[in-house]
Amino acid sequence: MNHWHNYPFVRIAIPFILGILVSVQFAIRVPDKILILLFLFSLFFTYFRGFRTYKFRNVYGVFIFLFFLAFGAAMSYECLQKPQLPASDVLIAIVQEAPEEKENSVKLIVKTETFVVEDSLQHFAVKALLYFQKDSLSKNLVTGDEILIFQKLDTVQTAMNPYAFDFKRYLKFKQIHFQAYVKSGNWMLLEKQKVRSLKAFAGDIREVLIEKLKNVGFSESELGVASAILLGYDQILDPETRDEFSDAGAMHVLCVSGLHVGIIYLIFASLLNPLKRKKYGIYLRGILLLMVIWLYAFITGLSPSVLRASTMISFIVLGESLKRSSNIYNSIAASAFFLLLINPLMLMEVGFQLSYSAVLAIVSVFPVLSKRIYIRNKLFAKIRDILIVSLAAQLGTFPLAIYYFHQFPVYFLFTNLFVVSFAAIIIYLGFAYLLLFGISLVNSFLAFLLKFSIRLLNLFVGFIDSLPGASLEGLVLGLLAVFLVYFLIYAGFKSFLLKNKAWFFCLLVSLLALLLLNTYRISRIYQTDKLTVYSTSKGLAMDFISSGENRLFLDTLVSEKQLSFAAQNHWIHAGIKQPTKIFLDTVLSPFMLEYQGKKILCFNGRTASKVLEIDSEMDYVFLSSNPGIDLNAVDSLYHPQEIVIARNNYFYRQNKWEKTASEKNILLWPVRKKGTFEINF
Repeated sequence: MNHWHNYPFVRIAIPFILGILVSVQFAIRVPDKILILLFLFSLFFTYFRGFRTYKFRNVYGVFIFLFFLAFGAAMSYECLQKPQLPASDVLIAIVQEAPEEKENSVKLIVKTETFVVEDSLQHFAVKALLYFQKDSLSKNLVTGDEILIFQKLDTVQTAMNPYAFDFKRYLKFKQIHFQAYVKSGNWMLLEKQKVRSLKAFAGDIREVLIEKLKNVGFSESELGVASAILLGYDQILDPETRDEFSDAGAMHVLCVSGLHVGIIYLIFASLLNPLKRKKYGIYLRGILLLMVIWLYAFITGLSPSVLRASTMISFIVLGESLKRSSNIYNSIAASAFFLLLINPLMLMEVGFQLSYSAVLAIVSVFPVLSKRIYIRNKLFAKIRDILIVSLAAQLGTFPLAIYYFHQFPVYFLFTNLFVVSFAAIIIYLGFAYLLLFGISLVNSFLAFLLKFSIRLLNLFVGFIDSLPGASLEGLVLGLLAVFLVYFLIYAGFKSFLLKNKAWFFCLLVSLLALLLLNTYRISRIYQTDKLTVYSTSKGLAMDFISSGENRLFLDTLVSEKQLSFAAQNHWIHAGIKQPTKIFLDTVLSPFMLEYQGKKILCFNGRTASKVLEIDSEMDYVFLSSNPGIDLNAVDSLYHPQEIVIARNNYFYRQNKWEKTASEKNILLWPVRKKGTFEINF
């Protein structure tokens, strides 16, 4: 990239992305006057050629950079603002996305239309996440339904446990700030499918195609894989199959994204290549390719990953049609800028980051390595290409994957060599089956081949998952370490290509910095000595962590799923490999613990209704599982520094204790409101 004028979208996408990141991190509001002033200066330097000479080139570049930096910050700041809801518990809303059936509820994304405020209607549009009590009516809701809801919307609660998935932050980037649980009697259907969006129509077509797939005779797991690979519908995919694909490093096959759109593009690009020899044929080829790509995006439900991949490849097709196929980086930057212009917060989606990281790595690494590793045999050349693409994609994504998911698939090269081939075959057979559904003899043969291919894929993924050490788990990379790893990869690639001592020195420096960061992290683990009371709704989870080991006092009512959600990421960052659990049903309540000179008294359960006549002051007192106990008596007898109310106590009892604490000036920590309670010794 020595000639920046050949990459106009790269030049504007970089500051635009930086502006979004600055706004997200620091919530900086760019005044309108500054934005307008920068825009005018940019126009001035753009249209007055006298100022675009070599002498003023840096000034022109600086103003363009500053304008798009400010523009990105301003757009994302506006998207992040939380709206002020009308004071109402009666509202009318439209279902925006296909409902998702949970174990005990139906999950909906709705967009409000009207609020009833003091016998008047107030129009106000805001997105909200609703969980409807599951019954025959809520299970029949579909996209576009208009519903009347008798329920006040609540603010989404932030993460209540250390290093836990921050659902509030996740929803904020989707511009959803409110949620509610709606009981069966608190809503009614006003009009069935009042709004028919393009996405809803796409969903209907996908449902028809899924019904056709059911005629193949798949098992439940095979149908889940088929519908996920072909149509991007993973709601019928069972958790066991999902985990197997994830551990084997093949999860990307089940999410219709760049891989699937790329396969569709390669199929039809090869079929339409003869048009290049015709006059204006390259333009016709481009139009047909765009139609095919977006038709595929349409029938797969217009999911964000498909829209992202289709937009990216569409810009590449446009570049090819305009005979600018060599400028691949500009096409990628143009697609990213276009998507972020529509929704700047899309940058914060993990899928967006992984997609563009993978594509940039592939287009950077593949041309170089494929030329250096020359193979004459066509079959082995294809195997080489798949391996290089897999390696490049993994290099581009593994730092982010470790940062977000704390795991790394060990056999990814071996896995992708077969999985990508299987995916291509399944896509060929699947769409041939769906297109030729009316021809019984041909269709039966295609159905047999499709079923056989998916069965082989499942067996292969299961085999990889069963291998020892198939997935390295519990890995930790901080944000600074992620940037250092990317710089290390870039410096290594440059030093390998250029044989340059300066880049080799950069490689060594980044490696040393990573080692120092990891040493610091390990030293922090061995210096850790603390008590953590997790926010768990079913029972008490009290964790003593010291030097990479723990002792967890756990109520038997806390499920493994709930414990994993509350504590798993905390254990990973604390260096705990095998948690030690002590179940509270084996411990008499109330009980006292003494640790690092601190005395802790715990009342757990209704049987712990009396205070203990202990002639000693306590540092901390924990109240769990609704002990019928008087807060004044606890405070006067034990004089604790702080009283901790676990989340699993009844609301009315917690409110009573909080009121007493406020009146008597007792220091209280309600886990339900404040989240995890921690003591660092």
